[in-house]
Amino acid sequence: MAGDIIKTVIMAGGKGTRLQPLTLIRPKSMIPLVNKPVVEHVMERLKYFHLNDLILTLNYLSNDIMNYFKDGSDKELKITYSVEKSPLGTSGSVKNAEKYLNETFMVLSGDVLSDINFNEVLQFHKRKGALATLVLTEVADLTSYGIAVLNDNQKIVEYLEKPSSKEIFSRMANTGTYILEPEIFEYFEGFDGEIDFSNDIFPKLINNKAGIYGYVFGGYWNDIGRPETYLKATYDVLGQKLKQKIYPKNLKEDVGKLGKFGWVII
Repeated sequence: MAGDIIKTVIMAGGKGTRLQPLTLIRPKSMIPLVNKPVVEHVMERLKYFHLNDLILTLNYLSNDIMNYFKDGSDKELKITYSVEKSPLGTSGSVKNAEKYLNETFMVLSGDVLSDINFNEVLQFHKRKGALATLVLTEVADLTSYGIAVLNDNQKIVEYLEKPSSKEIFSRMANTGTYILEPEIFEYFEGFDGEIDFSNDIFPKLINNKAGIYGYVFGGYWNDIGRPETYLKATYDVLGQKLKQKIYPKNLKEDVGKLGKFGWVII
């Protein structure tokens, strides 16, 4: 299993403005997906690969998440919280947790549902001797994501965040799942304010010919950031479209129920 990754950073500080009014009273990662928070689905997928040591980066309504998960022990997880006083951006939030990250680590979003095999991504990362590995996949609407071009060795040689329809030069989109080495923090120097992986760090790695690689993934992936993708995720979990074992379980009263049974991904 993927136990070689010491820690996994889950970015869970977003407001989720496109999902209002659901996110007016809860963080984006806490919106209910088939009777449990989206981020809990993410955690259960990680736990399947024995990735139990988690760092959650928080900002918006951070107490809601901390009060729900506490230290994670009741879910057989170890959870550390890194709270931002103000939004720091995707890479800025990870930089804020740098003191916990002194070995190979993974970063992913707390509002993305996928059946990525983290074992295979880690093996790819180690085999390439990469500084950074991005999980890439084909999507229909490339204007909503970062896109990348790979050379014959799967090294990323070109990258652009949210291109216009005239700027699209690749079908490979960034899934927001990364394997990183702690040396990447050397590339964070020189930035002020919010720092973003896609706009700031990845282009810098490419320009410096650092070891940034792309792992091409062809399975299920859904960025639950819009009403239509949230609805699709609900249907997909109920329809068992993910390559995960799903079983019926009685619902907890404090989560909110849709019927006698909910569906839990393990």
